Amino acid sequence: MTRIDRRALFTSGAAAALLAAAGGAVNASPKAGGALRLAVPRDGGLLEQAARYAVYDTLTEIAPDGLLRGELATGWHSTPDAKTWTFDLRAGVDFHDGSLLTAED
Repeated sequence: MTRIDRRALFTSGAAAALLAAAGGAVNASPKAGGALRLAVPRDGGLLEQAARYAVYDTLTEIAPDGLLRGELATGWHSTPDAKTWTFDLRAGVDFHDGSLLTAED
């Protein structure tokens, strides 16, 4: 597993802050609808990236200790030259329309 650089750490921190801010009260019941308000600089696509990480799962995520951890991937390995990577996908992942996640996705 690899360590992350400062830019990746900032991005993951911004996404974590976004999630914490969007969480609301601890004992509140979920409500349909509403508005998501973000206070993230727009330079360099950071706004879009933070929103994307708050909504979608990715193959891996950056753990608080800076190491990669599987999110949709349960494991991964590469060829010795690191040109080809193989990811083992978590079973039973559904899209919003009910279709299952496949390797083709």
